[in-house]
Amino acid sequence: MEPEIVDEIYQVISNVERVSEVTEVRVRWLGHRLYAEVNIAVDPLLSVAEGHEIAVEVRHRMIHNLGPFKRSRTCGSTRIGWGSISQALGT
Repeated sequence: MEPEIVDEIYQVISNVERVSEVTEVRVRWLGHRLYAEVNIAVDPLLSVAEGHEIAVEVRHRMIHNLGPFKRSRTCGSTRIGWGSISQALGT
């Protein structure tokens, strides 16, 4: 996958309100579809419903704001972490 696509995904997701951190982005082609898996961190005080709303917004932004996603049929998933990886590891 071209690094520019991954960079563009990071940029778009980083601008989603209440996303604390983009911890991982994986992108690959599955047939004629671009498939992305994104891990994000959000405020640990948010409810599961609020975290889900953020994940839905992240997916929406990826589909509508990213060139490669607009040109192809897209599959994707978003994983949400409350807090950050460093908080989870106690570092």
